[in-house]
Amino acid sequence: MNLTLIGDNVLSAGLQGRWRSGRDNDGDLEGFDKVKWAVEGGAFARWRPIEWLRLRGEVRHGFGGHSSWGANAGADVFRREGPWVMSVGARVRWADSDFTRTFFQVTPAEAERSLLGVQPYAPHGDFLSAGGLVAVEYRWNRRWSFSADAEYHRLMADAADSPIVADLGSADQFRVTVGVRHTFGQ
Repeated sequence: MNLTLIGDNVLSAGLQGRWRSGRDNDGDLEGFDKVKWAVEGGAFARWRPIEWLRLRGEVRHGFGGHSSWGANAGADVFRREGPWVMSVGARVRWADSDFTRTFFQVTPAEAERSLLGVQPYAPHGDFLSAGGLVAVEYRWNRRWSFSADAEYHRLMADAADSPIVADLGSADQFRVTVGVRHTFGQ
């Protein structure tokens, strides 16, 4: 969720909130400690230096299942054709070492309880991923739109080296989102 507080179509900034799901301890993660869900709050800034280019940065802090800092940066090229807006862009994600430990660490006790023989792992670095996004939006009118996007991220550094990723999962992360958006006050 974004709440733009200042700016216009060229430069704007505001508040951002996000819900992050937790991590259960079933399936391949049987024996691991659960991670509770969290709410992440922070701020964003968006800049359109030229008509077809959009740059965006976000910083958030988690409350609940983690109390870590994270940041995202993205650059999109986009095109408008009538009610349609299409975009493609690059993404980079960063989170502090507390986040990396919360989601990617394997304690000796978890390794011992795991049925799949994973080894203990103590990440010390920051979490980083890089990827891209393709999105399409149909604007019914000035306030309502329908959107769909597909995003790919490749986990890197200590996150990718974790047995949770390397042995039990994948460094390749995919997400598809479909939504309806209402814009207030424009």
